[in-house]
Amino acid sequence: EIRPKGKREDVLKSIVQFIKTKDGKSGIIYVQNRKTTEEIAKLLRVNDIKAAPYHAGLEAKVRSNTQDDFLMEEVDVIVATIAFGMGIDKPDVRWV
Repeated sequence: EIRPKGKREDVLKSIVQFIKTKDGKSGIIYVQNRKTTEEIAKLLRVNDIKAAPYHAGLEAKVRSNTQDDFLMEEVDVIVATIAFGMGIDKPDVRWV
């Protein structure tokens, strides 16, 4: 399903609502820049969604831990720049 982009506030509400319908299912949100990964991951956590940002500006150890948490289902949602996903071996990603 592809949805048209609207006002930022409406888009963010829509993202939270969508993820709430996928309770416990792994997913990835791709965004254009590092700042947005941080903002959306924070918004999701405030809404009781296990989410983490992932981008090249994070320390290597933080990126590695985030990836491990995602693979081990400690984190349900990764909010990432487009570099994330290359070589991820996680068979149960259900939405992007």
